[in-house]
Amino acid sequence: MAGTGNPTHQPLSAAFLLTGRRPCGIVTAMDDRRPRIAIVNDQPRSSGTGTYAWQLAGLAARAQRIAADHVFLDYPGRRVVRDPGTEGEAVAARIARIPLLDNRPWFWRRCLRHLRGYGVVHLTSQNMSFLCGAVPGRTVVTCLDIIPLIAPEAPLERQWRGYLYSGLRRADRLIAISAATKRDVMRHCGIAADRIDVVPLGVDERYRPGDKATVRRQPHLPGDRPIILHVGTAAARKRVPLLLGAFARARSCRDALLVRIGKATPEHRALARRLGIQQRVLFLENIAADALPSYYGAADLFVFPSRHEGFGLPPLEAMASGCPVIAADNSSIPEVVGDAGVLVASDDPQRWAEEIDRVLDDPALAKDLARRGVERAASFTWEKTFKLTEKIYCRVARS
Repeated sequence: MAGTGNPTHQPLSAAFLLTGRRPCGIVTAMDDRRPRIAIVNDQPRSSGTGTYAWQLAGLAARAQRIAADHVFLDYPGRRVVRDPGTEGEAVAARIARIPLLDNRPWFWRRCLRHLRGYGVVHLTSQNMSFLCGAVPGRTVVTCLDIIPLIAPEAPLERQWRGYLYSGLRRADRLIAISAATKRDVMRHCGIAADRIDVVPLGVDERYRPGDKATVRRQPHLPGDRPIILHVGTAAARKRVPLLLGAFARARSCRDALLVRIGKATPEHRALARRLGIQQRVLFLENIAADALPSYYGAADLFVFPSRHEGFGLPPLEAMASGCPVIAADNSSIPEVVGDAGVLVASDDPQRWAEEIDRVLDDPALAKDLARRGVERAASFTWEKTFKLTEKIYCRVARS
């Protein structure tokens, strides 16, 4: 993102203090009264958190009730960028690198002075919540999940994540992206239910059903074999070994291709070799976000055995694409999938293999699941996410 503003921090103009925006014309009386919102994000558009923040910011820019800026904390570039990716993009500041103290949380803290002039500051990840109390103005924090507190995957992770999440109790308002995440926050952080609003995520319009034969030509996938898809990180909670074990056991998958999008660990590759399926598994890393809709559209079945999710965006994207879904029956996943997919409450690969066979062996069932998935996914829109969030902004601003 190329900045167009002065690289040094300049005093805010009177127009900016009134509206929360760079001057771009006449400031109306209505603008004077609108709450000034900073949507603070440090993730690229391609990431899950980034998708959420960029979608909110794009819709907020067209809103009538609020005046919002997307404040992008560009850690790799050591910049504070206002409204990135728009005609009004401007570099508000450049943050000097400090040896020995150069980490992401410290960078965020040093960006705080560039958040003045806003009535409400929305921190779009729980990782930033420790800034609450130091942030100028009132704060709204989105809690995507607190899984590292519940099931840490690295030594001391619970401790340092606990520090990052420590500001959840100080925020003026919390947003949880699912009822399951709200319950986790209440249980593990001791926060009352009436301080947390549930605002589900949406699904991008790029995810929609298409002709499989046509779609498969784009990612160069075979047109004559069943394709099983999985999208997710290599975290232990994603249970990739369970996925591989189920695929190896499923009778209907003997001629199928398993496409796994996400980091492939040496352990995953070794397990595929031991199971004798290495020639039928395609491990793909670093797939661009723009290419993902083609993989969903090309798949005959999406399998998602994750043990714990804050929301579960991949199953929603699969349903929107007309791909039947088999997913784990835990945490937030049933909120997303509902009765539009097959939910499995088991960690036995044979049980998962049986469900895979049941769907792939029954074209009528697969077609019905695809239809129900598209219908259910249509109720998860980013416009709805924004409207609910906008109400929270206005309520917090009034308070």
